[in-house]
Amino acid sequence: MKTTTFLAILMLTLSASANAKGVIKTGGMIGPHPQTFSDRFNGMKSDIPGLFPRISITTGKINQTQNLGNGVTLTAKLVSAADAFETVGMTCNTQTSTKRITACMLGMYYAATALDTSINQTRFMGNIKAATNTGFSIYNQNGIDYAITVNRKKKSVAMIAKSDTPMQIEQMDDIDEEHMKSSKCNPMVELCIKAK
Repeated sequence: MKTTTFLAILMLTLSASANAKGVIKTGGMIGPHPQTFSDRFNGMKSDIPGLFPRISITTGKINQTQNLGNGVTLTAKLVSAADAFETVGMTCNTQTSTKRITACMLGMYYAATALDTSINQTRFMGNIKAATNTGFSIYNQNGIDYAITVNRKKKSVAMIAKSDTPMQIEQMDDIDEEHMKSSKCNPMVELCIKAK
């Protein structure tokens, strides 16, 4: 009986230590912190007062949707750590209203610029125009794919921004984790974990 109990405790300890090893996730994430994204978007929308309401993407929920008015909806899906985005989307019901088309194009541009402040406005807007002619186009800048789809029958436009590399999850060895926490770790060339 004592041997069986000892073996059971030993097995539980070994499985717990195997599960205690860290994991590292790379790729599959885009953009700044959700609060930074919201601040950037809200800062740009002030160029045309009254076009969009203030947005607030928070870290509390993985999937978030915000109605911006004029047929424009912003969607955000956060990674499980909730400090970066998996995807950011913009859907527009444009009908034939010039105001709605303008709001749609500006909404997509504001969302793209809130993700990456170095977005090339001319090339990005040119890509939206290309999508209206062909039905679909992809614009890539700094590791983010901006896929734009135009559905003429439904009079709708959609943009989805996501990483151009899929997320990979790797198991870390204890040795790797110890090195990442040590003073020997060089943050200029490798991923390091700062001591708290």
